[in-house]
Amino acid sequence: MIISRSAAGGTWILASTAPFSMPPRRAPTLDPADRKQFAALRDSNLKTSRAWALKEAMMAFFGYTYERPARKHFLWWRNWAVRSRLQPMIEKARMLKRRFENIVTYLRHPVTNAASDPSIPKIQWVKYTARGSRLASQNS
Repeated sequence: MIISRSAAGGTWILASTAPFSMPPRRAPTLDPADRKQFAALRDSNLKTSRAWALKEAMMAFFGYTYERPARKHFLWWRNWAVRSRLQPMIEKARMLKRRFENIVTYLRHPVTNAASDPSIPKIQWVKYTARGSRLASQNS
C-alpha cells in the first residue's frame, strides 16, 4: 500500500497493491476493547446495529482457510440471522444456505472472475466494429 502524508497531518492512500476482489485469507482478530464494543453493539436493540453486526460477522467467513471451521461459522451465523427477526437478513440467510456449497468452493479454490473483467469491453468493441462486415463480403 502506498501512503502519502501531507504537511497538514492528513493521510491519503494513493495506491494499493492488494487485490480488491479477494478478501484476506485469515480469520480477523479484534482487540479486546473492540471486541467489547462489538458485543455491546451486537446485543443492542437497534435494528440497524443488529443488521450491521450480522454483516460484519458474515464477512469474517471469508477469512477462513479451512472448510470445517468455515462451515461451523456459517451455521452459527445462519442461526443468528434467522433468529434476528430482521426479515431482509432472514431472506439473505436462506439465500446463502441454498448457495452454500458454491460459496464453500471458494475456500477450496480461491479463484474469482475478476481477471476476465478487463477483457469484456474489448470483446464488446470487436463485436461492435464487426457489424455490417457480412454485407460487405456479400456485395463483392
